[in-house]
Amino acid sequence: MLAAVERAEPSEREDCAILRLVVRHTTPAVRPDDVLTALRESIRFAPARPPRVTRLAQGPWDNATGQVADPLAIDKDAAASNR
Repeated sequence: MLAAVERAEPSEREDCAILRLVVRHTTPAVRPDDVLTALRESIRFAPARPPRVTRLAQGPWDNATGQVADPLAIDKDAAASNR
């Protein structure tokens, strides 16, 4: 993982934590499970229940906007220019 944007958010329940992060897949690939393993080994993070991992977005990272961009934008632009 070259870079990660991480933010812990307060939960409605005291026994729950939400960790949002951006994982950039490079070589070697880093998966969300790898991040959780690193937290467990480095700061002894041990959740009471198995973590739930949810992908909120997928696509190329846009440094200008700080957001995940539309992964099909290039194809959409090419199709629009061929009309």
